[in-house]
Amino acid sequence: MVCPLDWGLGHASRCIPIIRELVSQSADVVIAADGYALLLLKDEFPDLPTYFLKGYRINFSARLPLGIKLVINLPRILTRVITEHYQLTELARKHNIDIIISDNRYGLWNRNIHSILITHQPNIIPPKFLGFSASFLRWVTRCFMKKYDECWIPDASGPVNISGNLSHGYSLPKNTTFIGPLSRFDKYASNVASYNEELRNQLLSNNYDVIALLSGPEPQRSQLEDILKQQLSESPVKSLLLKGITGTKNSIVQTNNLTILDHLSTATLHSILKKGPVVICRGGYSTLMDLAFTGNKVICIPTPGQTEQEYLAKKGKRENQLVYAKQSDFSISKDLKEVAETTGITFGMIMESYRHTISNLIMMTVKNSSK
Repeated sequence: MVCPLDWGLGHASRCIPIIRELVSQSADVVIAADGYALLLLKDEFPDLPTYFLKGYRINFSARLPLGIKLVINLPRILTRVITEHYQLTELARKHNIDIIISDNRYGLWNRNIHSILITHQPNIIPPKFLGFSASFLRWVTRCFMKKYDECWIPDASGPVNISGNLSHGYSLPKNTTFIGPLSRFDKYASNVASYNEELRNQLLSNNYDVIALLSGPEPQRSQLEDILKQQLSESPVKSLLLKGITGTKNSIVQTNNLTILDHLSTATLHSILKKGPVVICRGGYSTLMDLAFTGNKVICIPTPGQTEQEYLAKKGKRENQLVYAKQSDFSISKDLKEVAETTGITFGMIMESYRHTISNLIMMTVKNSSK
């Protein structure tokens, strides 16, 4: 069973190569998720069984900083973690589960099931006003990590890496493994048919200069959508805006040189990115892993107050891999000039390690079941 966190689409998208590899090795996979994550995975894997597993349902605010809202919602998060832990027992009995792979859902472990946690930030960076809590957060995170049989970090273990201080620089539990970066645009992506070939061919004929990928919690997602609609529709560059909303009819809206869609399949999006447009995105970890694979130039606009995205954007700017733009002063003309001088997110990494990790996992499961 694979269970991604439901905040936005990032955690679900990085589960795509995991699920794809499990299926290729003849594993029977059940997907459990909520919200956009569940809808995305249903689109990508229509033949796999899915289960609604209520997520943390955090309500963010247009006025209060993200850090404050997370503190306010902490009791709800902890309650949900406890609830999902006990729900897993019912799911395991119903589906005869041998392995649970949980992407950042900290309650999905079971002593009788081989439990795996995927996380890229065992070293959570708190907001500045909570900076004193960093060591406490690391301790709490490790307490949860130790509940699992394995913890997978989708990154390289050495000095050349994507996550930086989010997963490096402090000791980690002994059950932790760096499985290498993940991307839904791996070598299998080109073999996956689009569920709308007519739309795919239409978009590929346009040769976009810019593609904007929206994601993340409301109301910030919609606020950035409004900013990008205004600036891109007035710009002479040919651009495509994907709103990051799944489960819709996905009709095309055209405004001058701007094309707007709700979402695209992995195969179609990969085909468009291979043509080399500049990418405007929030800069979540999963998105940056995808763009490390495709090699596009990147303008990163972190969700205001989301410390992980702000850290990754600043890290990428220091290394001249991307342009870091604040939502409040984003300028498409200025940032397009700056991005031309960047290298793109390049690491020289081969995204193969996770396949070996999954092969070993399957072999271990088969061996244990034969005893």
